[in-house]
Amino acid sequence: MAASKKYYDTHKAAKDKKNAYMKKYMQTETAKRIRRNADKHRDKGSVGDGLDYSHRDGKLVPEAKHRSKDKKKKPNKSKLHIT
Repeated sequence: MAASKKYYDTHKAAKDKKNAYMKKYMQTETAKRIRRNADKHRDKGSVGDGLDYSHRDGKLVPEAKHRSKDKKKKPNKSKLHIT
């Protein structure tokens, strides 16, 4: 269990204060924009689509298929090989 959940479960006043703030915040344009963007990209990055997505310039950008498997073929050139 996360530390914050334990805290809010044991401190009712703090939980009520947080929930009151979140209720107000979720009605702001910023929160609505974030939720709209999340809903638009809900299916991206799910298991089985074969693509990874990265966050660049505030957008989700599709990457090459299974990037982690390419590491043996394309090693990181920026590593220093000091012996």
